[in-house]
Amino acid sequence: MAERVELSAPASSGIRPRAGWRWFTLFGAAQLVTWIYVLTPTQFLMPTQLDTTSRGGAWTDGILGFGLVTMITGTIGLAAGPLVGALSDRTRSRWGRRKPWAIGGAVFAAIWTFLSGFQADPGPFIVLGLLGAFTTAGVSIFLVTAVADQLPPEQQGAASGIIGATQAAAIVIGGITVAALPLPVWGHYAVLALLILLILLPILILIPDPVGPVAVRERRRGLRALAQFWVSPRRHPNFALVFASRALVNLGNAMGTSVLLFFIIYGLGVGDARGQATDTLLLATVIYTVFCVIGSIAMGRISDRLGRRIPFVVAAALLQGVAAVLIGVMASVPVLLVSAALLGAAYGTFMSVDLALAIEVLPEPEHIAKDLALMNLAQAYPQVLAPIICALLALATGGFAMMFLVAGALSIIGAVMLRWLRGVR
Repeated sequence: MAERVELSAPASSGIRPRAGWRWFTLFGAAQLVTWIYVLTPTQFLMPTQLDTTSRGGAWTDGILGFGLVTMITGTIGLAAGPLVGALSDRTRSRWGRRKPWAIGGAVFAAIWTFLSGFQADPGPFIVLGLLGAFTTAGVSIFLVTAVADQLPPEQQGAASGIIGATQAAAIVIGGITVAALPLPVWGHYAVLALLILLILLPILILIPDPVGPVAVRERRRGLRALAQFWVSPRRHPNFALVFASRALVNLGNAMGTSVLLFFIIYGLGVGDARGQATDTLLLATVIYTVFCVIGSIAMGRISDRLGRRIPFVVAAALLQGVAAVLIGVMASVPVLLVSAALLGAAYGTFMSVDLALAIEVLPEPEHIAKDLALMNLAQAYPQVLAPIICALLALATGGFAMMFLVAGALSIIGAVMLRWLRGVR
């Protein structure tokens, strides 16, 4: 059953003027805060909260519990992103289409972030993940879709570079904050919650969300409503190829970075009794971030000037594969630090053009938020799958070498897949 309904047409359907420094400042600040509250718990807080060695368990129990939490909560996010994106495509309000979802998402994100500080078992984390998936989706959909809704193609690479740079910078800022503030675990989560309410929320209110002209569209129900989330690989092969390549490269990167604290302690033998493992992780993260930021900012601008995306993505994915293999065959702290630089440069370059490339292959302008949400799954979902895959490989092999070798292979395959793209430079 279907009925016709008037909705706002996408802003991207017309000519988009160039954005100024104010737009990019607000966008970058919002991305940075979002990455901080999303990544700081998974990188620095949750591994220690779920580590069972202090309670008499094996180290593999901790990494397995961490993997299960991220996999299940990420699966919830698998449905949340496209659903919130599709709803925002249909939303009409004086605040815009995306902004109401972002503002509501930020408020509830502060709540589930604070409550996460009091958990020590997988079950409660999974329950909170249900709330977290939908709230984070509201914020991320607003920010990612703003690039396609509001920027001309010649500025989309720069915005994509900002996303990559802020993601890397957020890990360092989160790590330094955790190391510098002598707070209990719940105190660090409280700081993150205040960051969302006092900084992110006002920024989201200030970022524009143009409504655009009114168009007539069909409201779908039942199976037809579910069918709108499917993008046919046969009809849209470029979308499918970019989605698959993006998923493989992001999975390779996530496998190389998501369980580094476990790898440093149990793979390299760096004890954490005096915080040595945490310090090593922080040093590797700083190196990764410096090279990632340089790659993101520089390569995004170069890509915009040249009007080319694919060479940058392929080169970045290949370099990432080499860095992961290097750790797998020559595991040591110095090699870890060198590989962190290579991984940072590779992923920064990849992120600098990845979103711009994804926007180029979107199938239907009127479904832009929904389709970008689907494409965003290829970035977000590998990050939640990676810990459980790493855990299973560690359990099967008794170590971490295979984890890095598989990560390298996935990155290289993701690069090779793009040779079949047509009509995209």
